[in-house]
Amino acid sequence: MQFAHLCQMLERIQETSGRLEITKQLADIFTQCEPHEAEIISYLLLGQLRPTYYGTQFNVARKGVEHIVSQVLDISHKAVKNQLQEVGDLGTVIAHGSWPVTRELSIEDVYNRLVTFEQISGAGSQEEKSTYLQELLQDVSSQCAKYIVRIIVGKLRLGFSEMTIIDGLSWYLSGDKQHRDDIEYAFNRCANIGKIARMIVAYGMSGLERIDITIGVPIRMAAAERAASLDAIMQRLGPCSVQPKLDGFRLQIHIQRNNDEQVIHFFSRNLADMSEMFPDLKEALRYISHDSVIIEGEAIAYDEATDSYLSFQETVK
Repeated sequence: MQFAHLCQMLERIQETSGRLEITKQLADIFTQCEPHEAEIISYLLLGQLRPTYYGTQFNVARKGVEHIVSQVLDISHKAVKNQLQEVGDLGTVIAHGSWPVTRELSIEDVYNRLVTFEQISGAGSQEEKSTYLQELLQDVSSQCAKYIVRIIVGKLRLGFSEMTIIDGLSWYLSGDKQHRDDIEYAFNRCANIGKIARMIVAYGMSGLERIDITIGVPIRMAAAERAASLDAIMQRLGPCSVQPKLDGFRLQIHIQRNNDEQVIHFFSRNLADMSEMFPDLKEALRYISHDSVIIEGEAIAYDEATDSYLSFQETVK
């Protein structure tokens, strides 16, 4: 699929207010793409290049992108800022421009160039990033440039999350939301909406059978739901046990042993990879001898001198 065609469909989604209609338009996108394109599109729809637990970091300041936009439009930075103040979106500012486009870029072309752009680092990297992004923007139409700029500044402005994409995938399969729960269950096990989309476009619902819990890939953690009273909780859960709430840092811990080497991953409640942030906790887990383990709970700092847990504020420090 050409990137310009995707951007045309995103324009229609942006102009649509009803969630159901957006769901149908997402399904239409998936009917027109190959499995690997479905994976890329699912990330780009969220302004990302990969699953959340890997993260996407373009490491370019908004002011730097403003300067690049001014160069593409051949106007002053002050003029860009004035337009930005008027319309409130840097993508809309560049969309007002016009320049000749000599060739069409595919979704894969744009995605690969964004990955390359993200990876530019080291001495002189900001200048190199500026030149690279300017060339990319000038290789696409102003409408396409709008969405590339929005992805880079982290404000895609489409107004939906992974759950809407899941609805779109269900609609792609059957023209309704009957598969939503099954797709969400698979997504909970792998937290990778791109992989879910690729498997569904490639194999239909049977593709979800290929998705399982994997050490090193976080499971989406459930959040507690509030209830009006203790009686309401008991009515919902039935017989249950109750524990004191220990206020710590919620972690999901993945441990994999390969021969004599133990690899430990820590993921936050938002699935951010924090594997290098807890060396003391990592050391404490060395005693676990199982080949693979997933643990989820609260990590709390403990003061041996006073035999007490530290406050949440002290724990996160």
